[in-house]
Amino acid sequence: MRDPRDIWASVNLNAFDEKRGYYGFGRARSESRDEYLARFVGMIRDRIHTMLQSGPRTRALLLRYEDLIEAPARASARLEAWLDIDLDPRVITDREQFSHHITSTGSSASVGKWRAELPGREAELLMP
Repeated sequence: MRDPRDIWASVNLNAFDEKRGYYGFGRARSESRDEYLARFVGMIRDRIHTMLQSGPRTRALLLRYEDLIEAPARASARLEAWLDIDLDPRVITDREQFSHHITSTGSSASVGKWRAELPGREAELLMP
C-alpha cells in the first residue's frame, strides 16, 4: 500500500501524465483537478474500506510501499511466503525496466514526496 498523498503527487502533478502523453488513472479530459481529487479520495476511501471489511475467508497482506523501497529483499520474502512463489527482488530495483512509470529522481525520493509537492489543502483531503 502506498500513501495516497504520494500517489496523488505522482499521478496528478502532471509528471506521470506528461511522461506518458495522456491522462491516466481514470481521469477524464473534461475533469478539473478538484473534481478528480474528490473522486480520487472516494476511490481510496472505498479501497481501504473494502480491505478492512474483508471476510474471514479473505487473506490479505499489508505490504507498505516504503518497506518495498527500503528493504526490497525482506519485502519480497514476505510476499514469497504469502503467495508461495519465488521472486527476484532485483527486478523491482531495476529502474531501466520501469523508466516509463518513474517520475522521481530515485525510489526513496518517491516516499513522502507529497510533503514538498502537494498544496496543503490537497494533502489534508488525502490524510490516511
